[in-house]
Amino acid sequence: VTKWGHSAIVNTSGNGDCHIILRGGKEPNYSAQHVADVKEGLIKAGLSAQVMIDFSHANSSKQFKKQMDVAKDVCGQVAGGEKAIIGVMIESHLVEGNQNPDSGEPLTYGKSITDACIGWEDTDAVLRQLADAGCDACVMEVSSQGVMMDRVAGIHYKVGVFTNLYPDHIGPGEHSSFEEYRSWKGKLFQRCDIG
Repeated sequence: VTKWGHSAIVNTSGNGDCHIILRGGKEPNYSAQHVADVKEGLIKAGLSAQVMIDFSHANSSKQFKKQMDVAKDVCGQVAGGEKAIIGVMIESHLVEGNQNPDSGEPLTYGKSITDACIGWEDTDAVLRQLADAGCDACVMEVSSQGVMMDRVAGIHYKVGVFTNLYPDHIGPGEHSSFEEYRSWKGKLFQRCDIG
């Protein structure tokens, strides 16, 4: 079924650039041994040994502050020379924790309304740990509202990519038209070397 709800039959020759994401399951699976086991399986299957590690979800036992422990371990692996780790996923927001938009309480700006997240101070610490471990790039999802509200002021990007440029991604009260939405998305590229 497509994202628009239509039936579809799709064939693909595969994607040689794919990777495994370790998110945890019944237990966390971010350790050096877990990464070694996945690498071995990928190599046996004739695939590139590329692993991304989710610091959140089951790897942090759904306790957002435990992302800091996962970060420390994974940064140790990267600093120790582990090349199979090609990326990490961090659940972060400006304000730590989360809130329920249906609670009737006033919402806190910058606090997640979905999964609980680490806040800006911890995010800054994790990004610095990753840089110190040898990571040289960061991918950041930026919404049109993030650009419009100047939440990314002062950040310069090497590369920008359009994603999710569909009218159905405009939430109530976010933009007056699809053209305005597209225009705000496009402003991100003014901060990029390559777009």
